[in-house]
Parts: sequence; structure tokens; C-alpha cells
Amino acid sequence: LSRHLGICLKRLMNKTIIQMEEILPRSRDGKVSYLCPETRPVISMHIRRGDSCERWCTSKCRLKDSSKRPCFKTKLYMDAAIAMKKIYGACRVRLSTDDDDVVSEFQQFANHYNFTIQYLSFNRSVFTPPLSHGGSKAVFIENRVMNQRQRNLITASIVADLIFLSEGDLLIGTGSASITRLVLLSIAAHTGRVPPFVTLDEPFHIFELTQGSSGPSSCGTKSW
Repeated sequence: LSRHLGICLKRLMNKTIIQMEEILPRSRDGKVSYLCPETRPVISMHIRRGDSCERWCTSKCRLKDSSKRPCFKTKLYMDAAIAMKKIYGACRVRLSTDDDDVVSEFQQFANHYNFTIQYLSFNRSVFTPPLSHGGSKAVFIENRVMNQRQRNLITASIVADLIFLSEGDLLIGTGSASITRLVLLSIAAHTGRVPPFVTLDEPFHIFELTQGSSGPSSCGTKSW
């Protein structure tokens, strides 16, 4: 993906995305307690939260259950990561999120479950709605009026996160989020296979061939 970026977008990404940060699991005395081997599979994890939390789900919930956009507790994402660790041996997470609070939460999870957490460092405050999370659709990022600096940051961070997550081997996210769906396709293009994945809300329907059909010709990933 990075090979197809223009010069201006690359410069913008270099200007707004500071660097990759890493959270290592540490013991109570502050020493690193575990180093994840480089040969282990990597989990790409996308958590959209900053502007989209009209309701909170403490377990899997689906969009059809309510017209309000759901957010999921960080623990649910980590439960999925723990399951992948048991099955595939993954101990490294590449995290993409629009909420700095999520990054802070992962420090505790890294220590408790011996995960290495990697994320891109940039100012995520642009994703936070100007009002409290009261569920007003006016605060959704697609409905806001942005200045040029904010638009630049949003564009650069999305592309940078796509490149960052496309180098993973496994995927955890939400099927209703465009970024999660793009990451799935990017990993498939990068590795030549559909990666193992967990979605906390909806199953993927990549080719949209399942609409109006429930027979064997369905090509949704649920049947793969």
C-alpha cells in the first residue's frame, strides 16, 4: 500500500504521525517481564470509539438491536486477543484507535496478559466530539465541519493506520467499521489469504453477494 502513495501524502504523514510507540509488559518494579518473540503472529486491532459511542455493549451486540451506534468495552477486544493467543500464539498487538483513553487502558492489559502493544503516536483529540457522548448525530466525524489542519490529520492518520495494520496476521475489530473492513482486505492482499478475524458486532459481507440469498451460492465470509 505504501508504494502507491503520492509525495504530498507521504510528507503529510511524516509531519503528523510522530512515530510508532510500544507498550511492553512490566512487573511491579517496572522491569520488562516478557518479550514477545518476533516470529509470533501479530494481531491487528481496530477500535473506533472517539465519536461513535451512542451506547455501550459489555458483550457482543448487533446493529439491528438498536438504531444507536455501539461501542465495546476494551476488555472485549482483549478477550478476543487472549483467545487468538491461545490458538495461534500471538503476543503482539498493533493497535489503531481514535481514542487516547484506549491507549492508556492497554498499559494495564499488557502487564496482566503479557502482550506487547504497538501504536502510532499522533494527536487524537480531533476525533473527540465537541459535545459529550450524548448520542447526537451532529458530532459524528462525517457530519462535522473541519478546518484544513484537521482534515490533513484525519487523512494522514487513516492511511498510516491502514499501512500499519495491513502488516498483521490476525484481525480484531467491528464489522460495521469501514477501517476494519479495509484492514481485512489489506491483510488478505498482503498475505494472499483471508486472515483469522473476530468482529464484535456484525459478520463481514465483503462482496455483498449475500443480500437476498441464503443458498449455497452465498460468498459471505460467514460461509468460509
